[in-house]
Amino acid sequence: MIIFIVKQGHMAFCFSLNVTSTEDFWWREMLEDPFKNAADGVPMAQGLVDHPLNVDLMQRLVDSRDLAMSDELTVDQEAAMAGSAFMNLSCEAIEQACDADILENAGKGFELMRLAAADAPIVSEAAILLEDARQTFNQLPRRERVNLIPIFMPIGLARLQARAFPYRKSLLSYHFSLLKMAVTAKI
Repeated sequence: MIIFIVKQGHMAFCFSLNVTSTEDFWWREMLEDPFKNAADGVPMAQGLVDHPLNVDLMQRLVDSRDLAMSDELTVDQEAAMAGSAFMNLSCEAIEQACDADILENAGKGFELMRLAAADAPIVSEAAILLEDARQTFNQLPRRERVNLIPIFMPIGLARLQARAFPYRKSLLSYHFSLLKMAVTAKI
């Protein structure tokens, strides 16, 4: 699964897409020439033309999934490659800068939680990375946190899931957690 971001004004829209080897070719072609694909009526390509983002980072998302599907990457390597690209694209989409270490830990931890299923050692590694990202993020100046909170709220939720593993909280509990993060600008 890949998260694809298209910026529109100051709002970031995320689309969750499953990439299979047959779709991999389509993504590569679309990223190589979004103008041609936009002219052909491809909405994602039109989004890239209207709101350009770093194509190399998007290519890393496709590459990470492609390499993982062909067993050329471990779960840890896929999480590091995709997570870093996703977080950097997210910052680009909302036009905010953030410390690279926070983005790497947050992105890799998030991806590990996405890939972990019920694998306790992977969840444990994700929990450590996400907790480190949380502590570092929460030490940022409030104005910076407020600007970055849209991309860090999912990180905060992933941290809560990792902390609660193997148990799951109710969706209402996660909803209240999101509300608290939004109001306090802390994850």
